[in-house]
Amino acid sequence: MMIVIIASHRACRTVTNLLTCNTSFMIANFLLNNLLGALYGFRTDWAENQPLCFLKAVWGTMSSAGICYSYVLQAMSRLFFAVFYKHKFLLTFRMHWYMIALNWIISILLAIEPIFINGALGFEEESRICVAKSKIFASSIYITVVVIFIPLNIAIFIYAKIFYRSYQATQQVVNMAFDTTASHMPNAKREKKLARNMVLIIGNFAFSGIIYAILAFWHIIAPNILPPKELYLMSMHTIVSFITLKMIFFFVMNKQVKDIVFSRLRLTRQRIHPTSNGQRSAPNLIRR
Repeated sequence: MMIVIIASHRACRTVTNLLTCNTSFMIANFLLNNLLGALYGFRTDWAENQPLCFLKAVWGTMSSAGICYSYVLQAMSRLFFAVFYKHKFLLTFRMHWYMIALNWIISILLAIEPIFINGALGFEEESRICVAKSKIFASSIYITVVVIFIPLNIAIFIYAKIFYRSYQATQQVVNMAFDTTASHMPNAKREKKLARNMVLIIGNFAFSGIIYAILAFWHIIAPNILPPKELYLMSMHTIVSFITLKMIFFFVMNKQVKDIVFSRLRLTRQRIHPTSNGQRSAPNLIRR
């Protein structure tokens, strides 16, 4: 929905929304892949009948990597606007298209590596889906470190840099201003909003893959003790739930898109339920 709204409204066609569309498309790819796997999970022969399972596992790995590194792209874009705003070429659409192309190249390359790990990609009976198996040591560590841990830490570092520069700018304004209270409040609100968005994004990012990471380290630390099968299902459900929640965050934090949706809903409601004033004026027109 967000992609359609942004594409159909010229005012929404900004570089920030361009990256939002990229992440939304990555998320749609991931959810579609999981939906196909879930549909086959309802079959009685789900364990034996999983067509194109290997390709679906590659697809899932690629979309997962794409989502994680798209968060890094959004953090980098905010860094450009907040810190390196004097370098105008960093703020252009061309630069952001290059970043999106790099995002896709990285996600494809990261999905290729597990292909060469024996038994890494395929059907995992416990989670009932085609994935990079957490039981395989090499693939689980690869996904945990390269797909989750590295982009997460890059994003944390970038947002910390932005927050620190924002705090420095606020302190400079406060020290230079005569009216400390009047000058401090707008910047305090900006810092509070930035901190809130940082917590939401980083928290969503971290918690989405935490159970998968637990499974990966479980097989390393205690290879002879099998984890509960429910943990595998929880791993996939957690990833899907937090990724879906991320889309809700995008919508809530995007004022332009949110205002357009709410205005459309109000217009639709007025058409379905006309106002009482309109209903009262109709008989008067007929009498005249």
